[in-house]
Amino acid sequence: MGQLDPVVNLTGQKMSEFESSYQKEIQAKADLLDRLIEKIYRQEAEATHDDITIALNRMVECKSRELSERTRELEKVYSALNLAQSELLQAQKMEAIGRLTAGVAHEINTPVQFVGDSVCFVQEGVQDLLCLMGELNALMDHGTEHLSPKCQEAMATIRHLKVQYDLPYLAEQLPRALERAVEGLGRIREIVASMKAFSYPDQKAMAPYDLVASLKMALSLAKNEYKYFASVETEFNTIPVVECHSGEINQVFLNLIVNAAHAVEEVTTCTGEMGRIVVRTRRDESDVVVEISDTGSGIPKDIQSKIFAPFFTTKEIGKGTGQGLAISRQVVEETHNGSLTFESEVGKGTTFFIRLPIRQPDCSVPRVLVDEAA
Repeated sequence: MGQLDPVVNLTGQKMSEFESSYQKEIQAKADLLDRLIEKIYRQEAEATHDDITIALNRMVECKSRELSERTRELEKVYSALNLAQSELLQAQKMEAIGRLTAGVAHEINTPVQFVGDSVCFVQEGVQDLLCLMGELNALMDHGTEHLSPKCQEAMATIRHLKVQYDLPYLAEQLPRALERAVEGLGRIREIVASMKAFSYPDQKAMAPYDLVASLKMALSLAKNEYKYFASVETEFNTIPVVECHSGEINQVFLNLIVNAAHAVEEVTTCTGEMGRIVVRTRRDESDVVVEISDTGSGIPKDIQSKIFAPFFTTKEIGKGTGQGLAISRQVVEETHNGSLTFESEVGKGTTFFIRLPIRQPDCSVPRVLVDEAA
């Protein structure tokens, strides 16, 4: 037994060393495993953080797009509100001006009627006096040898007074002056009638309306805009009456004629040559088409897409509001189910086409033809 002790001791020492080494290795493996687990957790945390960041960025982008779209929608609504407010103010202003114009036209009409009647009476009286003077001149030219000296002296005095007051000239010019006065009074009556028709408030329901009569009134009212710059030609073909709001259509025609006059004025001012405005009417199946052409400078292509935009104008300050064409298109297309288009060539002019249905949807219009204009 005594001889085995060293071996036993040696084996126990090795076992102890082995256990110690094994424990160290296990501890090292455990530490390595802990580090790996920690690394995995850290990587997972980082990956989760990146996913959250990406998700948040996507949410921010989505919300930004929604906010931008909402902002654009609000801007459109705001612009529409501004336009509606402007149109409302314009409508109120035009309504007030219309009432004032109707009253003024009525007040002008009465004295014009008095003056017209008086001028016609004077014209007839002057004609009678001229006839009387002609008879007296014939008698005076018959010879005065058989008359007494006093009568001959009186006849000589009459001949002298005729020369002194230039009676032949008066006899020639008085009828012409009175004709011009009658013509001027007729023009005033025409303008007053047009003003009353244009300022008369529209009824709520559409009614059959003579577009040729409307065009004639518009040309009459706008004459001061074009008479020094353009001649006007009309080609009024036979067309039926059209179901519409007459006051609104009157305004459309007036706007387009005034625009044509201004376009021609620009060219005439530069060249000194008179321009031309042509107004045509025709029927196209179930529609009536009105064409208003001018020999102005035309509309450049780069602004053709803008001319119906509210407040867009190429006219100088104080001459245009940029509302005429926008309102005209709204009236024709939205209110009357028609179309307002144009063709233009730079250097040659522009033609606007107003197309209106003869009968509005769900409305009944009698098929009455308008007498063809002379």
